[in-house]
Amino acid sequence: AVSTVTAAGVSVNQIIFNYSGTSNYTIAGTLNLTGAAIIDTTNATNSTSVSSTISGVISGTNGITRNGTSNGLESLAIQGNNAGLSGAVFLNGDRTNVSNANALGSGAVTIASGAQMSLNVSLANNITLNGTYAGDSLGSIRLSGTIAGTLTLAGNARIAGTTSGTISGKVTGAGSLEIGHATSTNQGISITMSNATNDWTGGASH
Repeated sequence: AVSTVTAAGVSVNQIIFNYSGTSNYTIAGTLNLTGAAIIDTTNATNSTSVSSTISGVISGTNGITRNGTSNGLESLAIQGNNAGLSGAVFLNGDRTNVSNANALGSGAVTIASGAQMSLNVSLANNITLNGTYAGDSLGSIRLSGTIAGTLTLAGNARIAGTTSGTISGKVTGAGSLEIGHATSTNQGISITMSNATNDWTGGASH
């Protein structure tokens, strides 16, 4: 089941998706984030996958912290054209699906060890990766779009694709980078690295 809440210019500083059973939630309309906003997804008692969506426009100047604790059972899709969102974005847990080039605003994005971003558009934000993802074998970024901003490897990370993707931004940092595919059925996909100034020092594997 999907439950939808439509916001009309609501100002918030915290959103908590507290799942019950297999219900999924959608927030539509316009959200203005006050302060450093926190988006939490919690699924402590569930053993099935659940998902939520923020389909409306998000604005604010202090960024977003997205938390989650279920090791892959929760996903949050951010779909709006959030060009009015600025400030740093921290993805600290579970999977965040990004399907709009402006979904995460204009700030730098940090993906914690244990979190994942699924990307199927071209994203210009600078991204820092701090480790791997606990929920599946796809790694810190599940890529079928383009990473156009600078990609900094602060820890050893994996990027894997379900369809072909591109890393056109500069790759830098001391961590290692593993490039892979999602499953045995995705072995024909390719991830193209096209920036001639890449200078990360941790090595590469695939």
